[in-house]
Amino acid sequence: MKNLGSEQRDKAIEQVQKGFSLAKQHGYNTFFFFTREMMAKFCLLARQEAIEKDFVSSFIRRWKVVPQNACVPPELWPWPVRISVLGLFRVNLNGEIIVPSSRRQGKPLELLQVLISMGGNRVAEATIQDILWPDSEGDKQSRVLKTTLHRLRKLLGDKEAIVHKNKTLSLNPVYCWIDAIAFKELVEKAVEAARGENTDQSMEMARNALDLYQGPFLWALADQIYQEAISRDPDCEMYYQRRMECLLNAGNANQALRVYEQCKRNLERIFGEKPSPQTKPA
Repeated sequence: MKNLGSEQRDKAIEQVQKGFSLAKQHGYNTFFFFTREMMAKFCLLARQEAIEKDFVSSFIRRWKVVPQNACVPPELWPWPVRISVLGLFRVNLNGEIIVPSSRRQGKPLELLQVLISMGGNRVAEATIQDILWPDSEGDKQSRVLKTTLHRLRKLLGDKEAIVHKNKTLSLNPVYCWIDAIAFKELVEKAVEAARGENTDQSMEMARNALDLYQGPFLWALADQIYQEAISRDPDCEMYYQRRMECLLNAGNANQALRVYEQCKRNLERIFGEKPSPQTKPA
């Protein structure tokens, strides 16, 4: 609903406000006429606009509503489990950081890390077993995995946080938000938008990715996004500024100077003007 015009969005906000206010007032716990995808949009809009915050959060949990993608900022969705792997590894359970209290919790957290590193979706049992217990036999691997999975689910506070089906394991998006998966989706959407015509959306996605993770790999990806944007809009000084910022953070000062010279040439050619003082790299 973010792509709606301001007038359409105002109307949508008004209707969502009425709907959830009536639902809270009369104790309605579901809306039979809407698909789960529509409910996800309504719930997200309500969270963005702080509409009946507690009621909407309980509604999301009760009906296990899942946002349409992992790019939704964690502060806008009541995921009980929030996992950070970009930088320090942290597991946040309902606002509390899980600190392993014994060696027994070490292996469950290793299992969680392996799941995330393998994409978090339908990871084969055999693959996990070979990574975590390479020296054990098949039957023993299966038994140890079963025990470790039980401990991980207990650690995360809900059996359904990890889906075990058809000899695969998955992180349940109803319960779990993972920064690496959100970051990956943001970068993919930013690159896709940059290759199309929606440069503003590309920049927004890139900024959200930058907020999520400040690592060297990120700067290379962000540089790719801004380079694409410059090729489409060579008269936008901000894009040069952002690209130089990426290059400087990646330690590539010489390339940043070349981008500045490119900016200078293009602005003089198009507008007959020089770049603003803040554009020149320090």
